[in-house]
Amino acid sequence: MFEVEKKYSVHSSFYFRNSTFKERAVFRNTTFNKEVDFRSSVFKEKAIFRNSKFEWANFKNAIFKELAVFDESVFNKEAVFRNSKFIKEVDFSDSRFEKDVCYSDSVYDGRVDFSDSVFKGKTYFEKVIFNEKVYFSKVKFEGEAYFSKAKFEGKANFWEAKFEGEANFGEAIFKVGAGFSR
Repeated sequence: MFEVEKKYSVHSSFYFRNSTFKERAVFRNTTFNKEVDFRSSVFKEKAIFRNSKFEWANFKNAIFKELAVFDESVFNKEAVFRNSKFIKEVDFSDSRFEKDVCYSDSVYDGRVDFSDSVFKGKTYFEKVIFNEKVYFSKVKFEGEAYFSKAKFEGKANFWEAKFEGEANFGEAIFKVGAGFSR
């Protein structure tokens, strides 16, 4: 098991590209002051990044086979989750994305929660597949939000979400329905 439970600061670049975490990976309360790279990594057990700070994060092509937790985290620069696969529940609630974030082409098989998060830059959810319920309630999108060609197989909850920039849902599919109430 890879575990960081107390406040911990990483002051150099952190590379785990193409790594496999066979046991639980816990990076709770961790501050990554430089680039952190988990591209093409596989998390076979829970991946916990609760209350962490990322200067620049790359999870492109990552696979999360169990619960993935990023709640209460801050992403200071670009965050990339493009073409990632989340097999179980995902929690990004109460998180802040200070710059652009890309989730495009990713697949979420379990419940997804972005509630109470803030996206300051451009946000890309293009061609994403949400197979279960997804929560964007009370989310604030300060920049453009792109959901074009996204597939929502379960209920999509955007209750009290604020879109301050352009919101593009062109060719998105809502199979069960969506809530956009204020």
